[in-house]
Amino acid sequence: MSDQVLETTMSPGAIPAVPTGAAGDQELVMGADVAGRKAGWERMINDYLINWGRDPAALESDEVIAPTPDIISLAGDVAMALRDKGIDPPLRVVPDGDGGVCFEHRHGEFLETLTVASDGTVELLVFRNCRLETRRSLA
Repeated sequence: MSDQVLETTMSPGAIPAVPTGAAGDQELVMGADVAGRKAGWERMINDYLINWGRDPAALESDEVIAPTPDIISLAGDVAMALRDKGIDPPLRVVPDGDGGVCFEHRHGEFLETLTVASDGTVELLVFRNCRLETRRSLA
């Protein structure tokens, strides 16, 4: 391609952004429902994790080992990091029965579980139509 064609088909530089107030950079990058996502995470953190941290023994039963306050706190840190990255809030958050906390997301035929285990490790499992597709240790 000749230089002359390039000069006529490409702009000489980026057009500067003009703030309109219609949408902020965060909404443009992450979608219009950023506030809704954050509110969903806040409800999950406040209604579950904080309450569990106040009385973890309430989650204990014959078959279920309750998460410790340290694991609940770590799960809260993970939740806040996911919230701040604009990730959709989970479908549910549950004790995993072995002293950990599990966040579950469903997207069509995919189910994702992010587990903060009792030893402090964080693992992501992705299932497609009930078959394990991905297993990744995150921490």
